[in-house]
Parts: sequence; C-alpha cells; structure tokens
Amino acid sequence: MYRKIALLITIFTLLSSIAFANDRKPKEGSEGIYYLDYHSYQKLVYIVDTICEQCYAGSLYRKFGGGLVSISCEKLAKRPEWKPVIKWIKKNSTKTKEFKKN
Repeated sequence: MYRKIALLITIFTLLSSIAFANDRKPKEGSEGIYYLDYHSYQKLVYIVDTICEQCYAGSLYRKFGGGLVSISCEKLAKRPEWKPVIKWIKKNSTKTKEFKKN
C-alpha cells in the first residue's frame, strides 16, 4: 500500500511539473517593457525593452540589492518564452548578413 501511494505521488509530481513548465510567459509592463523572473537561490530577472530593442539580465538579492547587465537579445530569443516578444531579431539579422556580404 505504501509503495502505491509513493508511486502515485511521484507520478503526480512529474506530471504537474511538466504541465506547468510551459506556463511561464513574460509579463508586459508599461511602454513596451517585458519582464520575467525565475525564482532560484538568487532571483534571476530578464527585462526586454521592445522599443529600444535592448535586453537585460539581473540578479536580485533580498538583503544585498542586486545588479543588472545588458545581454544579447539574439541569445535570449532562443528561450521559447521570449520568442514572441523579441521579434526584431529576424529583421536585423538578415540586414546584418546582407551588409557583411558587400
């Protein structure tokens, strides 16, 4: 009986984590700013400015403050939850490739 309960709890845990894994979507702030935080030991935050076409990553500490750094939007767009937000990469990457050929 104990094994059956343990097996059911394990299956439920795995299925619930799979079901909620794709539920994370960036939150839309004001004036073209999107953000999404990933809870871990240190809170990791991604911020995307769609008007200026810039991406940032930061780490927030509860007691000590935090930091923010500019990151590559092309690399952030590889994460599936950011693909619908970072739409300018396709446009600019083809222009850059054409410019380099000349």
